[in-house]
Amino acid sequence: MLLTLEFTLINIFLAVVISIALNMFAQKFIYTDENGHIKLPNPWSLVHFMTHMIYEIYIASFIHIIRIIKMDHNPVLIKLKLDVENPLIITLIANSITMTPGTITVDADGNELTVLTIRDDPEDIEKLKKTVKEKLEDAFVSKQDVI
Repeated sequence: MLLTLEFTLINIFLAVVISIALNMFAQKFIYTDENGHIKLPNPWSLVHFMTHMIYEIYIASFIHIIRIIKMDHNPVLIKLKLDVENPLIITLIANSITMTPGTITVDADGNELTVLTIRDDPEDIEKLKKTVKEKLEDAFVSKQDVI
């Protein structure tokens, strides 16, 4: 419907059929557990997660603007091992790391993320790992609903 900008009965029917087919594909290969149930994060976890992300993006923006002006940056790749196995949650965490200024998720191999960070200070690297574990990952650990 968005591609043709025509809200006809046939377009609505095709949109529903394609949406159901894509959902069945995603459910079968990406988001299901061994019993065939879709595991989604708790809605309150998502609200908490989004609130925290807005705060982190805001704070990191100012910190990294100052670092860039002072030319205080030396990029380094680090590995982060997550405790979660759900691909949806791993993707949310990886994208959240990339949205935060000064960090980019370069690779995700299972539940291990490779992250490029702007600063190679060991204290900053440990702070990044701690933030990912305590703020991003813990928002979802053991707080999943089964649909």
